[in-house]
Amino acid sequence: MRHRNRLLTHDAEKVPIVDGSQPQQMYPGAPPHYNVQGYPPVQQQVIIRQAPLTDGPKDYLIEAILVTVCCFWPTGIVAIIKALDVQRASQTGDRQLAEINSVAARKFTCISLWVGIGVFIFTVILLAIYAVFLVNHIKSLDY
Repeated sequence: MRHRNRLLTHDAEKVPIVDGSQPQQMYPGAPPHYNVQGYPPVQQQVIIRQAPLTDGPKDYLIEAILVTVCCFWPTGIVAIIKALDVQRASQTGDRQLAEINSVAARKFTCISLWVGIGVFIFTVILLAIYAVFLVNHIKSLDY
């Protein structure tokens, strides 16, 4: 079986040659720069993961869904996204980001609720005015 790497002697030093590539200088006693397959060695990365938060902030997801369906959907959707961001940050252990998103989810949930209540009150007032005009119009037709 033929090896992909071969060593040639050049000026009393060993120079690795990978198929079709330029020779690379090796220091005496240094490990080779390429592994048997001809690929450079992979650097190891250390990833430190934080444990999920057990007592994370409130995510307001249920409230956000309710105000989206019942009150005002544009800010309700933003509230749902922020509530999901709270859950994601809690799962990754990022308490500061979870608390920031929790405040934002609560804010957009309250905005949706108050806009929905305002629209409801405005609609009731308009219907009452319409009813008064309709009753007056009917009375004027009766003579």
